[in-house]
Amino acid sequence: MNNLFTRKTGFWNKHKINHDPSDSYFKRLRKRQCENWYTVTPYVSEFWCTISNIPFIIVAMLYNFYPLLIVGLVSFFHHMIPLKCLRDLDVLLARCMILFVIIGYYFIFKENEFDQFLLIFYFGLVPLQLIIFDSLYKENKNRVFIHVIWHCAAAMFMYFYLKYMPRKYI
Repeated sequence: MNNLFTRKTGFWNKHKINHDPSDSYFKRLRKRQCENWYTVTPYVSEFWCTISNIPFIIVAMLYNFYPLLIVGLVSFFHHMIPLKCLRDLDVLLARCMILFVIIGYYFIFKENEFDQFLLIFYFGLVPLQLIIFDSLYKENKNRVFIHVIWHCAAAMFMYFYLKYMPRKYI
């Protein structure tokens, strides 16, 4: 059970594959790893998590919302290349986006009907529940499915959020 995830040699980690297992960074990274590395292609470490970021990029381009585009691209590259700086940037930008969404609820409620506000609120509960479930079951080898579904649910939420957000606040 010590080797929960396999790590094959890939394009981005050839120099890191023989790392010291006592290194605390790699111990932490193993716990946060979403799927087996480089199993589909040698160029993408977490293939399915990388692909599941494409809906964020599509929604951002659909609404010309560049902060979401940046978040989607950073998350895309974080799952593609196993670097600590990309992971930290991904977490920071995701938290900033969550803060933006929480503040934006005020403007959606102020400018739209109450039923639209409730629709956006309920759509927001789905990704929230999935990320909590994803965090609780980090050690589960089938976690990739939960994480991919979370990416898709969060992108769907952002689609409806940006649809009902008044344009003057974006």
